[in-house]
Amino acid sequence: IGNNTLRDGNYYACRTDSAGNIIWEKDWGEFYQPNWTGKVIKLTNGKYTICGSGLSGLSGGISDITLTEIDNNGNISFLKYFDFAYADYDSDMMETPDSCLIIAGRKGLTPNSHLPAFIKVDRNGNEIWRRSQSSYMNYEPLRIGLMPDSGYITLGDHGFGTSYYAKYNSSGIMQWIKYQFTSSDTIFNLPSILRTNLDGTFDIFYSTNYLNAQQKTVHGLLIRYDSQGNCIRTAESYWATGGYLNPNDSCMYAVSSRYWLYSIDSNAVYHKLAGLEGTDTLTRWIQGYISTSDGGYLGFGQYTPHPDLFTQFYIVKFAPDGRYQADEFSESVNAYPNPSADGNITLTFDMKVDNVVKIRILTIEGKLIYTDQIFCPANSKTELPIRLDEKVVNGSVYIIEATTPQSVFRKKLIIFRKS
Repeated sequence: IGNNTLRDGNYYACRTDSAGNIIWEKDWGEFYQPNWTGKVIKLTNGKYTICGSGLSGLSGGISDITLTEIDNNGNISFLKYFDFAYADYDSDMMETPDSCLIIAGRKGLTPNSHLPAFIKVDRNGNEIWRRSQSSYMNYEPLRIGLMPDSGYITLGDHGFGTSYYAKYNSSGIMQWIKYQFTSSDTIFNLPSILRTNLDGTFDIFYSTNYLNAQQKTVHGLLIRYDSQGNCIRTAESYWATGGYLNPNDSCMYAVSSRYWLYSIDSNAVYHKLAGLEGTDTLTRWIQGYISTSDGGYLGFGQYTPHPDLFTQFYIVKFAPDGRYQADEFSESVNAYPNPSADGNITLTFDMKVDNVVKIRILTIEGKLIYTDQIFCPANSKTELPIRLDEKVVNGSVYIIEATTPQSVFRKKLIIFRKS
């Protein structure tokens, strides 16, 4: 989930197979208007709900809070706009015990003034209630988490790096508000992760910058609070600058200034897991991670192929031990003709060492239509004729995947054949 900047930031979603090949892409919203995606939640029906912000064009102002539902095939069930004032933005979203959703954000009175805002909606995006707090000017909830009593905790900011946390009941009425670093603190403390626990305690990870008693610069601070917001335990970090909460297992993960991923265990100990290394960090950077079913991680970020070009969306798959495989194929593999008029092609291999190459050809949806393998001697040109004329009916785009024990190569194959 992200944005298509070529259309001035339209909502964008894509689905990939396990090898990173794009199955489908979708963008939506008011085209050529500023639209931004926020939190994504997978529902029990297999669909996804996405909160965000965008300009509906139906009222004054520059932005509204939005809610989208999209299915596994990229079909949009609904896109709804919620207008509070001049410049309204989302920040986070959570599910409630009654199968509804609460969106946290801000009600923008002017470009420079806003209030905390909350909307409760049902699964179809129909509004149940909305709240805003006029007595907390320029406060903005950034994270929201469910508490055992069906109320919720919000973690927010009320000025550059000045943080607060507050407790609300299930109807969205504030019960208390507190400040870890006082309400007028001048040290940068940006709230990054909020985790609520079944025993009523909750954990907050702050991105910060201060000297501790040992004269070390602290960049990450993890604090556990009791149900009334009183500090129970703290743990400092000298390198972690941000992080996220895994919704599947409620584990906390920190990301360093070099975009390395760390887990934070129950004893507040940090464990290094994955990240780019060496020259890969010169043109690529990973801004977020998700855990994968094989115990590894998928990193996503941006890639700059040339200083004068736009950045490109970039993903990299990490194994459970943190290793990752480069995109480049160490040998030379080509397909001709490409495009093909009838589905019959020849693959050529120029190997530097003896290798067995495994071949797969897949549809753009990830369906396997051809598989084979061939031994390729070192320092020789090897050819493999492939007939797809009986397997391909209509013209389309396919993915050729060639794999050796050391590397993998993928490229698109276009077939023009018509039924």
